[in-house]
Amino acid sequence: MKKCRGSYLIEMVAVMGMVVLFATTVLPQFANVLKAKSEKTLQSVEHRVHVDQKHDEIVL
Repeated sequence: MKKCRGSYLIEMVAVMGMVVLFATTVLPQFANVLKAKSEKTLQSVEHRVHVDQKHDEIVL
């Protein structure tokens, strides 16, 4: 079946609406998850460095 020109426009508008919805809901949540994970990793590394410094002070 051949689609008329107007139905392509409707499909494009619907797809763009889904893209906008995705960009405004899913992507910010994904960014927040990545930020939280990186902060947790950074805190873990900072804690290890702090523990190592304490250990070095005790050994010396």
